[in-house]
Amino acid sequence: MKKILVVDDERYIVELIEEELKDAGYEVISASNGIEAIDRAKQEKPALIILDIMMPTLGEEWSNWINQEGWKVYTTLQEDTTTKDIPVIILTIRGCEADREMAKKHNLTFITKPFSMKELIKEVKKKLGDL
Repeated sequence: MKKILVVDDERYIVELIEEELKDAGYEVISASNGIEAIDRAKQEKPALIILDIMMPTLGEEWSNWINQEGWKVYTTLQEDTTTKDIPVIILTIRGCEADREMAKKHNLTFITKPFSMKELIKEVKKKLGDL
């Protein structure tokens, strides 16, 4: 069973996604902030990460990333040899052009909230080669 890490500080979103992914045959783990996301990714080595952009910050040293914590998490994961090859889907309420361009630059799937669960599951399967 492929493992997916869902990173979002909104618990109800995590629970909704978790239920649907489990029904689709995936194992789900979660994180609610940047530090936890990085730790879980390194420890659990998921097959895919669904990552929110707007989350609590990693700490004061990253205060310039406030409301963009997900990008810092993504960058940190890309800099680590054990996590750099994990595919990522961005799932966020931030639909601004800068975020879309960042996702495009890194060849990331970008889905805005509110979102279609059907679309998310389709993108997960596509990224994991399960379609």
